[in-house]
Amino acid sequence: MVAQAARPPRRTELRAERRRALEHALLALVPLLVTAYVLYGTYADGNAAVDFRHSFWIAGWRTLHGLDPYRWTRAQIAAGASFPYPAPAALLFAAWALLPSLLAGVIATVGCLVAAPLALRLVGVRDWRLYGALALWSPVIVGWQTANLTLPILAGVALLWRWRERPWAAALLVAGLVSLKPILAPLWLWLVLARRHRGAGLAVTIGVAVNALAWTVLGWHELGAWWNLVSRQGGLRDATGYSLIALTAHLGLGRTVGEVLIVGGVGLLVTVAALARGPGREARTFTVAVLLTIVVSPQIDLHYLALMAVPLALTEPRLGWAWLAPLALWLCPATAAATWQIALWWVVLTALAGRILTSDPGSTGGARTGRVRGVAGVGAGGAPPGGPGSGW
Repeated sequence: MVAQAARPPRRTELRAERRRALEHALLALVPLLVTAYVLYGTYADGNAAVDFRHSFWIAGWRTLHGLDPYRWTRAQIAAGASFPYPAPAALLFAAWALLPSLLAGVIATVGCLVAAPLALRLVGVRDWRLYGALALWSPVIVGWQTANLTLPILAGVALLWRWRERPWAAALLVAGLVSLKPILAPLWLWLVLARRHRGAGLAVTIGVAVNALAWTVLGWHELGAWWNLVSRQGGLRDATGYSLIALTAHLGLGRTVGEVLIVGGVGLLVTVAALARGPGREARTFTVAVLLTIVVSPQIDLHYLALMAVPLALTEPRLGWAWLAPLALWLCPATAAATWQIALWWVVLTALAGRILTSDPGSTGGARTGRVRGVAGVGAGGAPPGGPGSGW
């Protein structure tokens, strides 16, 4: 009887050991191998840091030498090699242009590689499996392979959540992020919805000062050149990427229908934020703000979905299906997506948004309120290397 009674625990232990071994293989070993393989392949093929070297560094070099950072040919814009970012970004990359392009690209790639796990760490993620799952998201892989701004912005968004109780720190972060990429303005709206009015006011003041100084240094005449580039890029890249405008273009419905869908999506998300109640309200409105930065963009690239990692970590601190859903985007390329691939991207985004906005913070162990020292969050490419993928 004793021997028989001892068998169930042994079977249970064996199953647990096998599960742990499988988890370590799939969420530790595989991410390391995939990262090493893509990293080697991109440098071997000369595709490493393509957005950084072909767009950001060039614009910075032009700025550093007193040239126009917004002068790009029609072919370059259509291929995604342009610089539709305002003066603060141009001055930032001018500093990078002090380094050789290759060295700067290597540093930028390393920074992007570190940014994704750092974002999870900043919001208090302790489940190691989430780091492995995130490393396998194709939007994350494309983000560091091209060395664009998405993953550094992801880390900035995580830091904003962590420092949300500090008005000056939150204001500096929001002002800096919006100054680099204006479509991140919904982060300022979140400060307002979260009743952090001092931080919102400081963000406006700092943002206006930073942009006024930057455009003065760059030259106010460049403001028109920047806006012209943004307008030209919109016309030339309507059918590229993963935006709603690209989807309607593929379906033959035209840009107007895409714009109507964007307005409708924005209205729906703002309504969700306004009606949010209960202990998870702050996390839900934060999620809506991140979603708005994606939805409002007229040009969306595959890597934009990586921004959902922080809201997901706030409500899903342990491994679940939502962390594995973005693996479906391995079917989607960094550029030249087909109609069904754009639709799949939106299905995955909608699934993540639905899971986050409908989860119960009490049952998931979701976002905890509290100040920075108590961990402000929770206790928690797929596409082959391709050409430039930077978008607005």
